[in-house]
Amino acid sequence: MSAAIFGQSFPQKEVDKLLNKGIDNLLNQNYFSADSSFQVLEKEFPNLPFGKIYRAANLIAKSLDFGEEFEHDFIIQNLESAVEISEAKLEKNENDVWNNYFAAMSKGYLAYYLALEEDYIEAFSQGYFSISFFERCEKLEPNFYESKIALGTFLYWKSEKADWLPFVGDEKQKGIKYLEEVIKHKTYNYSMAVNSLLWIYINEKNFEMAAETAELVLEKYPDNRYFKWCLARAYEEIDKEKSIKIYDDVLNSLSQVNHLNVFNEVTLKHKIAQLYERMGNNKLALKYCDEILAIKNVPNTQLKRLQERLDRVKEQRTKLLESINRE
Repeated sequence: MSAAIFGQSFPQKEVDKLLNKGIDNLLNQNYFSADSSFQVLEKEFPNLPFGKIYRAANLIAKSLDFGEEFEHDFIIQNLESAVEISEAKLEKNENDVWNNYFAAMSKGYLAYYLALEEDYIEAFSQGYFSISFFERCEKLEPNFYESKIALGTFLYWKSEKADWLPFVGDEKQKGIKYLEEVIKHKTYNYSMAVNSLLWIYINEKNFEMAAETAELVLEKYPDNRYFKWCLARAYEEIDKEKSIKIYDDVLNSLSQVNHLNVFNEVTLKHKIAQLYERMGNNKLALKYCDEILAIKNVPNTQLKRLQERLDRVKEQRTKLLESINRE
């Protein structure tokens, strides 16, 4: 697998420079620096939706990484404003590939965020329009790789989740090929393409390819916790000890940046406990279950998100104690 080569660049050099600087900081999880670049982009180029889209995207990424609550009003305000700017540009020139891309991106991120907030009806509506604009980008310029990211992801998951519908064909392999082609090129949403492809490989139980792809991108972004999570998940099926080491590395990384909250700590330690149990090391698995259940003063917002997992930890601990007592 080769490293990324040149793909698309926005015609205005200063816009391209600010985008690449901000996205590079986002991928290195320097969220403050990333937002600074996107703020400059928003201020100096108010007629473009890039600044607003990526300020929202950066904040979504930060919240997911740290397991924090979303800043809902800020995200919605920026994405809806980006949609308005995009639609205005599209009215002036509907045959410009970048204008179609703006509409696709702004609606796509809005759909993504609404899905995260479990507003699925509105997410589907925005997502439908987003895909239609991405398809138009491809018709206007067949090698517009930015559009292939969303299309590849959509084709795969549409086929995977709606295979029970008689009129939905199986286009999973086409979706995978789109994404595999995209990550060979330089795109603004390279990380989104890689992340989508990694979870598709995992869903396809192609754990070796998931691990290989994650390790390749981690050569460039060695501290990126998103890609480490994917790598650890792939190694759960290949090398459990290595998977534990990577999950532990994510745990320590969050601690070092003072963002190891209860949600992340419980989730990561539970994954490690499950792996130790699968390896037959019940005592170490029990140790991690005990550490999880010893956590006190869990905020109500996080307790709601964690309740089902905490119930599973309690069940696992009971089963582990029974196994240990029989030994």
